[in-house]
Amino acid sequence: MRERCADAMSIFAKYGAPDLFITFTANPKWPEITENLRPSEQTTDRPDLLARVFNLKLKSLMDDPTVHGALGKSIAQVYTIEFQKRGLAHAHILIALRAAGKFSTSEHIDKLVRADIPSSIENLRLHEIVTKCLMHGPCGIDNPGAPCMEAGQCKKMFPEEFRTETTMNVSVCPLYRRCPSDTTFVRGREMDNRFVVPYNPYLLLKYNAHINFEVCTSLRAVKYIYKHIYK
Repeated sequence: MRERCADAMSIFAKYGAPDLFITFTANPKWPEITENLRPSEQTTDRPDLLARVFNLKLKSLMDDPTVHGALGKSIAQVYTIEFQKRGLAHAHILIALRAAGKFSTSEHIDKLVRADIPSSIENLRLHEIVTKCLMHGPCGIDNPGAPCMEAGQCKKMFPEEFRTETTMNVSVCPLYRRCPSDTTFVRGREMDNRFVVPYNPYLLLKYNAHINFEVCTSLRAVKYIYKHIYK
């Protein structure tokens, strides 16, 4: 683990700190999985099938910035794969972009990262994916036993505050735009934009899964993705 972490640090020391931090989690309801189950089987009975489909989709996702330039052309990328606590396979991905793709303004960030509930009228499919896969909670007083709760507070800092614009921060992740909106979603309680996990619309529509998509500002993320495997 130390050698691989050191290799990753060397890569980003040469090509610059990572610009994107993506967490990609397998979706057990992908048709490539459900259509290949026997009548009596559940997804949990076929970890081999889930892992195979996830690996193929991960390879495709890694081609999006390198081959297709969908997220900006990448110059370096590193990822780790976990099956934490026997849960769904998920990958932590760090991507360094070429100079032209570096984030220099809030407007640039807003083109790739969203943290709101899309209108079901404007884009029904994106609305369904976000409300199914990218809503945090409920937690707090509505669900004090939630896994994210520690000492009476959410470790992930939800709910976030409403913000009318994205604020850049050189030491931590940007504070993403989360405008007050009439578009809400009910899951145990009424949830609004303050509960949305940041995402990229292109990736959600293409892969239909939980994909946390954030701007990265620190080399500490490199150590995080390797230490997290042995958590």
